[in-house]
Amino acid sequence: MRKTILLLLFLVFCSACAASTQEDKQFELYNQLKKELIVREDMDKDIPCRISVIFNPLDNEYRYDIVIDQVQENMYDIMAVAYAHEDDQQICPTIGIFDEDTYSLKVNYINKSEGFYKGIQLSGKCSQKQTIKLYLRYFTDEKREKSVEKYIEVNEE
Repeated sequence: MRKTILLLLFLVFCSACAASTQEDKQFELYNQLKKELIVREDMDKDIPCRISVIFNPLDNEYRYDIVIDQVQENMYDIMAVAYAHEDDQQICPTIGIFDEDTYSLKVNYINKSEGFYKGIQLSGKCSQKQTIKLYLRYFTDEKREKSVEKYIEVNEE
């Protein structure tokens, strides 16, 4: 009986370690992408969708919404990080890093139960209207074998 209890405690401990390891990997990826956005100067111009930013004034800051829609090619399992000069105390808006669900955009197809949307949105706060840097990674095939990475600057039009 005592061995069974010890075994159960060991298994519970191991599963907790595995969960924190997954969380650590997610934060490591997030921090790596944020650092790359901070220093990145060479941005991609060929973007197979519309990406726009909308600023809405709040008390002493702005809320920004980056909208990704009107895709010209299928985008499966999208991962995105927006950076608007957030400090280390602020989390940048993300999709696809910490989420359990996957988000995909498919030309002329919407089915939310399958994870296909008309568009996706990342929202954050900044002190002034400014250029927002965006990291975008997606797969072009359903098997998720061919990925595309883009670094994009988004300005209010």
